Amino acid sequence: MRAVAVVDPPITILGSRTPVPVFISPVSMAGLGHSEGECNITRGAGAMRVLQGVSLLHHPRFVGLTCKPRCRRSIEDITAARREGQALFYQVRPPNAYTTRKQ
Repeated sequence: MRAVAVVDPPITILGSRTPVPVFISPVSMAGLGHSEGECNITRGAGAMRVLQGVSLLHHPRFVGLTCKPRCRRSIEDITAARREGQALFYQVRPPNAYTTRKQ
């Protein structure tokens, strides 16, 4: 066993320093729970200095998918919700990532 009198959890993930060794995974369509969905997640992550991933899956600008406007916020809205210096990481998937092939 190791002594745990002093705990030092801060870590660098993909070049960004965070106070804890965790991050918020991409959550597309967070707007289904609240109209400010992804923007509120970004604000919370910024307030706690926790890293956040942003899903581009349901943003028509990137993949041509359709979704009711209340289901998602634009990348510009999410970026504007950041605190100064807050890093965001983007999850990019091909448009057919969830399709299955018939065998």
